[in-house]
Amino acid sequence: MLRGKPGRIFRPRIGYRQLIVTFSLALATWFVIASGNQYEFDEFIPVRSRGLAEQGKILVSDEMPQVKTRIRGRGWSLWQEYFFHRAWYDLQVPTGGGQSVTVELQPEQVVIPAATNLVPVAVLEPRRLDVRFDNIATATLAITPRLELNLMPGYRQVGKPVLFPAQVELTAPASILDTLTTVYTIPLRRDDVSSPLELTALLDIPFNHLQPRTEQVSIRLEVEPLLELSFPNLTVQVINLPQSVRVLADPPVLTVLLAGATSQIRTVTADQLSVTVDFSLWRPEAPRLVPQVNHPEVAELINTTPQLVKLRLIVE
Repeated sequence: MLRGKPGRIFRPRIGYRQLIVTFSLALATWFVIASGNQYEFDEFIPVRSRGLAEQGKILVSDEMPQVKTRIRGRGWSLWQEYFFHRAWYDLQVPTGGGQSVTVELQPEQVVIPAATNLVPVAVLEPRRLDVRFDNIATATLAITPRLELNLMPGYRQVGKPVLFPAQVELTAPASILDTLTTVYTIPLRRDDVSSPLELTALLDIPFNHLQPRTEQVSIRLEVEPLLELSFPNLTVQVINLPQSVRVLADPPVLTVLLAGATSQIRTVTADQLSVTVDFSLWRPEAPRLVPQVNHPEVAELINTTPQLVKLRLIVE
């Protein structure tokens, strides 16, 4: 402590820069010393299996746990492993005895990049794994789109959605692949549609072990304005008529109004239509029946004129 004038005390001042430099030098010195020493630390590492694929097998166990492993090495190498996690456990599975096996985990199977000079000391937990595996199989399945489409009034969908690709090749455990008949897309919804759609949808993969050749599909859907067409003078036919009964339909002809997508409804002709009345539904107290119109699937029935047909029995 320095004293000047009586009663006044002088204290040495240390600037912030000097403090930062001093602290940085101390930290660097500690880091250099620590990097050269040997330490052990515990790390959770992933489990992989390279040998199964070479034998035409694939793991079907539940998600593999991380293996807690003790690793020894010099400080700098340990720092690298701590931050980048490059070690993993190479699971060696003997497949000669069946479709499941219990494997004892050994530190010799821990794979660490050689340049780090780290050494696995022990596998701490779990000490063993119950492993299930299956044969690898490949199949090509059709893709089914899940698309909820809400059209604007006055528009209709033309045909079915066109997919590209329409099929997908899957590689998976045989036991899982045998349960599949198709692969769906993720659900999509479009509202107020009034024009053709071109969409891209991801495949909905139901199992983690499925490996699709592609993960998405293009979907094209044609949408056209609604068109109504009238077909007059269609003959009414009476069906399910007993042999001893004669019946006249009143009126004998009627007009059918159909609607559909423009390009499709124009392909419909009168020869493709038929109008029938079922006599088995006739009752004396209710002689008027609703006619049934058979028409192509591309069209929908709007109405008939008249809407009811009266059956008149002819007594001979």
